[in-house]
Amino acid sequence: MKLNTVGIALSYYREKYGLSMTQVCEGICSPATMFRIEEGYREVDSLVSATLLSRIGKQVLEFELLLNEKDYNLFRLRKDIHRNLEEKNLDTAEKLLQSYQSVMPKKQVLHEQYYLWGKAELLQKRGASKEEIKAVLNEAILLTKPFFGKKKNTSDLYSEMEIKLFLGLIQFSEDISWKEAELKRMLLFTRKYDSKKIKEQAEMSILKELASIQEEKGDAQKELEYIEQALTLVKESRTMRGLAELHFKKAGLLKELMQRNKDMQQEYQKQCQVELTMAYYTALVMNNVELVQKIKTTGDRV
Repeated sequence: MKLNTVGIALSYYREKYGLSMTQVCEGICSPATMFRIEEGYREVDSLVSATLLSRIGKQVLEFELLLNEKDYNLFRLRKDIHRNLEEKNLDTAEKLLQSYQSVMPKKQVLHEQYYLWGKAELLQKRGASKEEIKAVLNEAILLTKPFFGKKKNTSDLYSEMEIKLFLGLIQFSEDISWKEAELKRMLLFTRKYDSKKIKEQAEMSILKELASIQEEKGDAQKELEYIEQALTLVKESRTMRGLAELHFKKAGLLKELMQRNKDMQQEYQKQCQVELTMAYYTALVMNNVELVQKIKTTGDRV
């Protein structure tokens, strides 16, 4: 994607959604810089371009945004860090992250934010304390959401990285009201702006967290609603990832509701058996042996 094409895409979608430059670029760059990017006069590295685009729910191949050899090397480092974190090669990931910190552009918040995200991931995978992980996540969020925790941001837009950071922080927060409110804001964002590919990734995580909060609150009916929304999202996508677990979770909620509501017991039991059947055959296809066994055990008791 050529530089002027990035500017055109930013300008087009920003105006289409009725967003100001300040809303889109808050915490990333100044409105003046944003103006120059839209006009094609300002070169920014691939991380800045990709982040601005993700604030309006759009995604392109980061490779298409690369400017020069230095930008390419940072891009490759980020890919290597991601891969090693996913594969749990933690020592290698840490060394790569340290290399990234030593060569990343100074005084550019997005690179610092990426580094802090990687640090938080390492801390979590190594079993660090909640307080230590929360402190790093907070520091990272404040780089692009400077009013977080003080007052409402002027922008309710989120980059992909900001969603990751908030989801991470939500896992360690005990403030149910804040967690639920923030998740609902992110859900609204993904449904209004995100492309289908981003939505499949982000919205699923948000819905699962919202369902977990309802479980914490003891609201089985509301939890079921979020699980059903997650199931719909998976069925509309091209992947079966997580489908068996969602059907199994729904069956458990129906079983709980069946025990509470005697008038609907027969109907809930029927629905529960359908969900267990769906979970069972999907788990078989995905070769999830552990879940298959759980479903068999549960099915015997329904």
